[in-house]
Amino acid sequence: MSMSSLHSAALCVLYMTVGPALVLLNKYILSEIGFKYPMLLSSLGLVFSAVTAHSLAAVGVVHIAKEKRDAVTWRFWLTRVCPIGILHAATLALGNAQYLHSGVALIQFLKAFTPLVVAALSALVFKRLPTGRQAASLTVLCAGTLVAAFGDGAGGRGGGTSTGG
Repeated sequence: MSMSSLHSAALCVLYMTVGPALVLLNKYILSEIGFKYPMLLSSLGLVFSAVTAHSLAAVGVVHIAKEKRDAVTWRFWLTRVCPIGILHAATLALGNAQYLHSGVALIQFLKAFTPLVVAALSALVFKRLPTGRQAASLTVLCAGTLVAAFGDGAGGRGGGTSTGG
């Protein structure tokens, strides 16, 4: 196995470890410790990511090509980057707010249906139906998610508000 393959495998393991660890940490902070500010908790992660990215670029660890820097005008920033950033921040904040009302399994269950929602919206907006293989994959994904989340009785009053249910 080459070093490149080992590096890629290590990054995949790290990604699959950090994601669930952050989910459980957020749940602990919001529910067990009683920190009632999910938007602040979400923004701390975004601020950390931004500071880290800018710091890496400032010290030369990450290099951004001049043509890429020049392509990001104020108009580009305001019409493309900001709307996506705002909606991503809202997604994180509402996801964290849900931890105040529901169990981790239910929240992950709802998040796992995202590919189904994207496929449905793609069919409605772009008139692009999933192939047979894609439809089968979505069916297996949703069925597996239903089985995994079945029996999570940690839902509470008001919990559906943040998830849209």
